[in-house]
This record gives sequence, structure tokens and C-alpha cells, in this order.
Amino acid sequence: MWVAYQADAYLGTISAETVNGTTLWRVQATREAHSTLDDAVRALRRPASWPHERAQAAQWAATLLTRTSLLIVDVKTTGLDDPYAVQIAAIDHNGGVVFNQYLQPNAVIDPAAVAVHGITSQRVAQAPTFGQLLPELTHTFHGRPVVAYNADFDRNVSVTGSSGSAPAGWTGPS
Repeated sequence: MWVAYQADAYLGTISAETVNGTTLWRVQATREAHSTLDDAVRALRRPASWPHERAQAAQWAATLLTRTSLLIVDVKTTGLDDPYAVQIAAIDHNGGVVFNQYLQPNAVIDPAAVAVHGITSQRVAQAPTFGQLLPELTHTFHGRPVVAYNADFDRNVSVTGSSGSAPAGWTGPS
């Protein structure tokens, strides 16, 4: 059992237990189990408002998922620096795939990005450009609420490299 402090402030107590040969780090006050000691300490550092904020976020998500027109979007990119889209996918509120297309970014895909999503330059070499997918994308998304996990990043993704054909004025998803 460990006691965690931040400066002179007591955060809480953490214990280690083995379950099926795996060590879990359990926060005593909440009985939360974490796979690493660092994660358990992070749980202890949560602000006092965290349970209320978590409940609010859960209620927001539950309400959002009742909207039958909802789309949840994910954009895979060439990397984190000056990213170009290589895949756009969307699911409905039930998890059904409504759009899933690779795009030709006309840009180099960073090996670190390939390690994360597995999309190689060879995979998108014959894929359509964003301009070619725009009519289908517009039809699929028209009038529907859209959410994305990392919308701020996705909003700034370019849809085509220097030799591609994005619509004039296109700067990324909105």
C-alpha cells in the first residue's frame, strides 16, 4: 500500500493487487483499478469537481446518442505536422458505418502515422481525391449533427496535397 502526496497535500492511498497474474493499482477511496501506478496517481490528482463534470459529460453523450441523425466522424491523416486527410469515416448513432473512404492526399504519409493507423501510400495511391468524394460526402453529412473526438485537429486538416484538387476555399472540416 502506498500513500500519495503532492507537495504537502495528501492525495490518497493506492494499493497493488494481482488479478489473473496482472498487477492492478487500486485507488482506495474509489476502488478504481488502473493498469499502471502513474494512472492511479493521475486519478488521485483529479479535481474535486471531476465526478460532477464526468456525470455531466456522460449525460451530454447519452442525450446526443438519442439523436437518430447523429454522425460520429473520424479523420485519419498523413501525420501531425501539416496533416492531409487519408481517410474519412463516419458512423451513425447505432455504430453503423455510413461513410468510409480513403483519400489520395498527394502528400507523404509520416511513418509514425502509418504505425498508428496502418494506412500506407500504396493503399491510397489509387484512392479518389477529396474533390471526387465531395458530392458523396456532402450528401451523407447534409443537415446532420456531427461530432468528432479531436475536432480542433480535424478542422485544420488539409484535404489534398499540392497536386490534388480540393474545392476553392476549402480549409478543412467545419
